[in-house]
Amino acid sequence: MEDSLEKLKAAVAIAHLKAIPKEAKQYREFLYEIATQIANASGEGLFGTGQKISQKEAIVLDRIKVVLDEN
Repeated sequence: MEDSLEKLKAAVAIAHLKAIPKEAKQYREFLYEIATQIANASGEGLFGTGQKISQKEAIVLDRIKVVLDEN
């Protein structure tokens, strides 16, 4: 997990170097949206009908949000 967060930080840092601030912000928002959609892709319970985002996924999304907000 920590390795993935470090790679995410690196990707965002590159975006800040190569893009204008507005584009870098849009990229961070895009990355978070992808992570949220992945977490929503299945649910707990029978045939994924339960809660869409598990407690573990929510924790990961919070950590991703922190990383993206740092940059």
